[in-house]
Amino acid sequence: TEFGTGIERAYKEKFGLEKHSTVRDVISVVGEDIWSEYFTFTVVRNPFRRIVSWYTFAEKRFNGQNFLRRQAPWLYELLDKPIKSSAPVVKAYKDTHSFSEFLRHDGCFGDDGTRPQVHWLREDEETSRIPIDYVGRVESIGDDFAQICDRIGVDASLPRQNVTNTTGMYGQFYTSKKDVETVLD
Repeated sequence: TEFGTGIERAYKEKFGLEKHSTVRDVISVVGEDIWSEYFTFTVVRNPFRRIVSWYTFAEKRFNGQNFLRRQAPWLYELLDKPIKSSAPVVKAYKDTHSFSEFLRHDGCFGDDGTRPQVHWLREDEETSRIPIDYVGRVESIGDDFAQICDRIGVDASLPRQNVTNTTGMYGQFYTSKKDVETVLD
């Protein structure tokens, strides 16, 4: 959202933090003592749905920015139009012809956003310790957000934004055992 982008810019300037900073990054800014005083929480997503979401994001980004490519491919090729996004997942989408190929492309997992979520949560690279008090799930965000609000004593609601419209059908993207294993690795 526009608000989130504004906050991210301010946090980056003041603290060197981004919206997807790791727990390690945040602790290095606030310190262990302050970190341990507060109730900390995060929200994770089912990894299979998460990669489908990235795929559909890349699809929208590629196709949306290249309307000419869809409407007049011969003219698009003649003009040699570049893709306007340099995100690795968009390149992976552009270079492949199916979700299975996308999963195996170097760009699919070459983007910070597609790293395994545990990367963002671990205290350090050597341990598996996750120093977070509560881990919610996107799939149960309403209930989890209510528990978080209850814990910190806040009465708030959470609007739905940036929704991927693949709920219930994400399984159709995975056509082989290898697809599933690729995401699990």
